[in-house]
Amino acid sequence: MASSQQVYTETNQALQNLSEVWECMLKVITQVSAAAASSFTMEPDLDQLQKTRKEYETLMTELKTKVAWIQEHHQSPKKDEDIQRDDQVDPALLKEQQDLRQVTSAQKNTYGG
Repeated sequence: MASSQQVYTETNQALQNLSEVWECMLKVITQVSAAAASSFTMEPDLDQLQKTRKEYETLMTELKTKVAWIQEHHQSPKKDEDIQRDDQVDPALLKEQQDLRQVTSAQKNTYGG
């Protein structure tokens, strides 16, 4: 199992990679639009379009790899029910939580919530 720090680092890298994918996608759209607009007057630069498309595909592959790693190594945080089941929970805190829920419920009933 990977440490929280490793997951955090990989997640940050994946977010950076996602940003690069977005920028590259905009670059592809811009170049395709420019090529389409200029195709009436001259031959579009298909080599540059192909290089940009390959760059985009490389970035997408990197992003998919990072996402797969994160999904494999990510630990879900405990749910409230799991936390309450732990023996480490102070019974006084559980009593206080129950009291607060009763007060909230009474206030909802009183004020029509």
